[in-house]
Amino acid sequence: MTTDGAGMAQDAAQGVTSRGFGRPGGVPGWVGYALLPLLNLLAALVLSGLVILVIGENPLDVLALLVTEAVGYPEAIGYTLYYTTSYIFTGLAVAIAFHCGLFNIGGEGQAPSCLPQRPLPQPNPGRTSEGAVRRKNKAP
Repeated sequence: MTTDGAGMAQDAAQGVTSRGFGRPGGVPGWVGYALLPLLNLLAALVLSGLVILVIGENPLDVLALLVTEAVGYPEAIGYTLYYTTSYIFTGLAVAIAFHCGLFNIGGEGQAPSCLPQRPLPQPNPGRTSEGAVRRKNKAP
């Protein structure tokens, strides 16, 4: 196996698949499109579960609460889409520029400017979430 251009063409003609030290061979497409995102999701769940264990809560209960409050009832889906839309469009804008070969370092700074401007909720002991407060205060 050679490393010059003509030698690499000869290697390819002979069916040599190794590309030398530090250059990986061909990887199936499903690895990049399915396996790596699933591994990233699994790693995020494991790390967040460890953090949740450290603070003294059950990670499965927290995950169930997360899913329920994000998509568990019709209003939750609307709220989730409302609050994620600006992040989705910011990511698309940065991805398009990056795909064209431009390095746009301003995406993180631009995201807060397009978020809905509302005050942060104040901590209220005894209340679990804004939806629970709203449902609790409704007259029967």
